[in-house]
Amino acid sequence: MAEIHDLTERMPHTSGPAICTECQHEWQAVVRTSEDKELLECPACRKYFGVLRGPKVPKTMWRCHCDSNLFYLTPDGHQCRSCGTLSMDWCNA
Repeated sequence: MAEIHDLTERMPHTSGPAICTECQHEWQAVVRTSEDKELLECPACRKYFGVLRGPKVPKTMWRCHCDSNLFYLTPDGHQCRSCGTLSMDWCNA
């Protein structure tokens, strides 16, 4: 059964579909507006890899071969946050 939260504790807030970029779990999230750019804790795997879906995620987003869409930008290239693959050119991955 899902947790029920008092929204007055989370004002001002935003809500919407969220997805975990680690385990791909999807859920409905409610977050304070000041936190809507932060990573969310996934209720399934308990890791902080959750992001809100929607207009914040462009359809042309790069994806790693492991299907993750989050990368660290390092001096050596783009490193996939999920599998650790390092590449200088994700456009051709």
